[in-house]
Amino acid sequence: PIVLHLSPAGSDTWSGTLPEPNAEGTDGPLATPDAARDHLRRTPHPEGATVFLRGGIYRRTQSFALETQDGGTPEAPVVYRAGPGPIPPAAPPRRAG
Repeated sequence: PIVLHLSPAGSDTWSGTLPEPNAEGTDGPLATPDAARDHLRRTPHPEGATVFLRGGIYRRTQSFALETQDGGTPEAPVVYRAGPGPIPPAAPPRRAG
């Protein structure tokens, strides 16, 4: 199965396959659930996927939306769950401006 990691210290330009940024600062966790969802929409995952959210505050400017396709299948589900450390709170959307 695919495993992706999210962290407020991440970057949506990274692969999301590492739970922490690497020493060079060139790869590490993704920064937003949107990036994980979009990655999984582009990448076949016949054995399912797990997205781990690290502790911290994920600031949002809009709601995070999942569609039926984003849940995978009964045989290959896509699961979003808290990763190691504190449970990640979700900050409510805020208006820009």
